[in-house]
Amino acid sequence: MKTLKWLYVLVFLPGALQASVSLPGTDLLSVADAGTGVSFQVAIQLPPDYYQPGGFKKQYPVIYLLGDINDFALVVGASRKAMQKGSIRPAILVGLTREHNRQPFSAPETAIQRVHYGEQLFEYQRFLTRQLIPLIERRYRATDKERTFIGQNGSALLGLYLMANEPGLFTNMLLGSPAFWYDDHNSLNQLIEAVNASSVTQARIFIGVGQLETPIYQDGAQDLVSDAISLRTRLAAWRYPGLELKLLLVPDADNTTAFPTTVIQGMHWLSQ
Repeated sequence: MKTLKWLYVLVFLPGALQASVSLPGTDLLSVADAGTGVSFQVAIQLPPDYYQPGGFKKQYPVIYLLGDINDFALVVGASRKAMQKGSIRPAILVGLTREHNRQPFSAPETAIQRVHYGEQLFEYQRFLTRQLIPLIERRYRATDKERTFIGQNGSALLGLYLMANEPGLFTNMLLGSPAFWYDDHNSLNQLIEAVNASSVTQARIFIGVGQLETPIYQDGAQDLVSDAISLRTRLAAWRYPGLELKLLLVPDADNTTAFPTTVIQGMHWLSQ
């Protein structure tokens, strides 16, 4: 394992100017998918009390984030002080992105691309279950009793897909502006079918969506607000007592500005 004292996050600015943000105490790994050969960048941030004297038998929940390195920096920055203050339970943060820091899932431009979304979701499922999660739980004091998944837009669909196809793998889901239209709602429908078949009986799901993520405020935009409300209605607690779902509508926020609030509020709610 290559341990880096500093992980530099490159932010590309106009005119090819670059600025860097350092994340102390972050491990950075490169892991190749045994099935496809695709390389993944994996960043691991340990909780503030991980190396405290007398705590070396303590195991920590793990939060897996599927997004680029900027998303990882945002989650670390938003949660670390809250962990130190005790408003969020200390946890190991694991960021996952494909080689060259590419976004995992981009908006499909054709119907064929939407059909192929299922193939991409399966590849990530295989990598997580067969390689990444076992690796993290071997190398770090990570419990296998509590795992959280964080995803935004297309990446959030992987959370639904994992709940439907790997029940119990993740106990918590934190989904920012899930873009159900990316795969024609297939991931959502798979989850509903799994819940109705009693394959999924226990889970906590936090969804955050910007108030402006609707055609009412943005011409031509997909209606992520209505989709999120529909999910909450279809997974209502009175119908499925083992499922807890909280929906946060972030005031005056679009797709970009809603995510930071979703992360910190979602992590706080899931810690309760």
